[in-house]
Formats: sequence, structure tokens, C-alpha cells
Amino acid sequence: MKQRDTNRLNMIRATLLWCTDNTSATSGIPAFANVKNTVETKVSMIDQLNQKAKTGSKGVTIDTNVSRANMQNIAFKCASAVSAYAASIKNNTLRVKVSFSLNAMTAKKKEEIDDICQNIHDEANNNLASASGFGYSNTDVSDLQTAISLYRDSMSNPRQAIISRSVALETITAQIREILNTNFKELMDAMVHTLTISNPNFVSGYFQAREIIDLGTTHTRVAGTVSDKNGTFLEGVIFSAHKTGEPQIKVKAKTDSKGKYTIPKFPPGIFDFTWELQDYQSKSETNIHIKPGKELRRRITLLPL
Repeated sequence: MKQRDTNRLNMIRATLLWCTDNTSATSGIPAFANVKNTVETKVSMIDQLNQKAKTGSKGVTIDTNVSRANMQNIAFKCASAVSAYAASIKNNTLRVKVSFSLNAMTAKKKEEIDDICQNIHDEANNNLASASGFGYSNTDVSDLQTAISLYRDSMSNPRQAIISRSVALETITAQIREILNTNFKELMDAMVHTLTISNPNFVSGYFQAREIIDLGTTHTRVAGTVSDKNGTFLEGVIFSAHKTGEPQIKVKAKTDSKGKYTIPKFPPGIFDFTWELQDYQSKSETNIHIKPGKELRRRITLLPL
């Protein structure tokens, strides 16, 4: 994946994580969850396309279950919109062709669900000019074809040509551009702005996560010092960090004789920090935003037990 796309995808992940960790903030905006789910599906597809781009046409196994879920979610959106359009013009033939619930799709055999989704894609594409006002767009149609291709690829379906590295990279760039320009800028950002007065902390955190940092060769860095209440630096303090909501420790470091600790290559995201030393009270901080390419410093004081 291109460095620029990597930077943008890191921002997208950080923004989604912030929204997931603060779902109550947007619970009063039902449309927000729908757009967020759309972005999560796109990110899942980007990850699979990136697998193809890294390894070429061989040596990679795409998760069939994930591919199928992505394909069905997009197909259901397109099918629902076309079904509503068909009902409005009393075209029962068209309506029958696209009337599938998610449960009905899930019940279909793995060898036939791609054909069902392909038929939905074709009807959605054929009726796009008239039916787009019912809840889907040309981007949804192209996303559905990509999802079908990935699913067939994961099934080693001979009817589907293998996705080439160049096509995968081009599709990744297009998917990320669509997330930024439409899903974020036009939809999610606008809905978040409605919370500026009622929940300024959520709004501030959201737009902090939305910042795109050009990483280049610069790495995120976390550093700091730990001392006692008298200002004496403490050696051997264990600093650990894990992603908020995930128990697995991602990084760990220990202070030197001057109470300093440094982690030169810290992954971006939202983390919980902990500082621990025997005979001292541990200290924790939660929901710390680690921005790509930035340095974060903490001066910590530990109190004795």
C-alpha cells in the first residue's frame, strides 16, 4: 500500500476506534451507526485488497467468512434500495429479483450466494439512474462488485479472474478517497458537529482522531520520566500500554537510573497507560490518543504504599 494511503487508513482506524469507544455519544443519531458500519465494511475490504497487493496472485488466503459478510452487507443495501424503487413503480418482477433479507442470504449455499449478489449488483447497476434516490449510489455498486470478486477469489472460483496487484492498489486508493470525501466529510463529520454544544469532549476527540499525519520515515514516540513525591527519579518503574478495550499489552518499557523511559516506535491509536513499581502505588491513564508521527511525553509521580 502507498505510504499516503497507509497514513490515511491509520487515521480512519483511529476515528472508528474513537467512535466505537464512545457509542453513547452518537446513540441519538441512528444514521451515524449506519455510516460507521459502511466505513467498517470498506476498511475490511481494504485489508483484504492489501493482502492481495502484498503477495500478488499467489500465496495468500483471504478469509471467506469475512468476504462473504462484506459482500452480503453491501448487496443487502443495494437490494433494499432497488426493492423500494420497484415497489414505487409497481414493478413486481424487479422486486422479486432483489428481495433478499440478510438472513435469507446467510442461509444460501456458499456456492450460490455470489451469483445472487451478482444478480443484485446487475439490477442495481441497470436501474441506478432511476433508483439511486432510494438509498444507494454508484459507489455502492462498484463496492459490491469488488466484494463479489474478493469472495470468489477466496473461494478459488474459476469464474472470477484473480485480482491483480495493480487493480488491488487502485481500488484501495479509491476506497479510501470515498471514505474521506463522502462517508467522513459529508456525513459523519456533519453529524458530529451537531454535538458541539451537548458533548464537546466527544467532538474534540473525534476531530483529533481525524487528523492525517504524514508519517514518511518518522515514527510515533512515547517517552517520559517517573519520580517520587520528593522529586527523586525512580529506577525500574515498569511502563506498559495496551489498546483501550483490549487486555493484551502492546508495549512495555522500564525506567533507567534517571527515571527515564522511551519507546521510539509506538503504534498509533487509543491506549491505556500504567506505571508500576514495587512498594509504590501504581498509576494509570486511559483513552490516551497516540497520533501518528508525533511525540507524547509524560512526567509521572508515584506515591509510596
